[in-house]
Amino acid sequence: GPYQGLKFYQVGEKLYRSGDVARGVPACMACHGPSGSGNPGPAYPRLGGQHAEYVARRLKEYQAGTTQERNPALFNIMAQVAHPLTEQEIQALASYLQGLHDRADDAAAAQLP
Repeated sequence: GPYQGLKFYQVGEKLYRSGDVARGVPACMACHGPSGSGNPGPAYPRLGGQHAEYVARRLKEYQAGTTQERNPALFNIMAQVAHPLTEQEIQALASYLQGLHDRADDAAAAQLP
């Protein structure tokens, strides 16, 4: 499959950063930003550092049409994005997002000699 040879978190990273064009899944970072910090203008929420269980539950709610999202336009965007995702992809995305933080690069730079 498309994820052969990838580690679990790499599946989530690939979807977050590149999406899956062949299946119509856009890159999550196009709206939520490269570090998952979100975009307050169009109300795209912060995803980086979010608990994996919460992310997985929300994606499944979007798939099922049971989310509590108050804005129908935003709901429809995420319902279309989440619809083709498999259980493995949802879990991989959720795991990847839990470890995604704004300051990851800064922290790595601070540890250099």
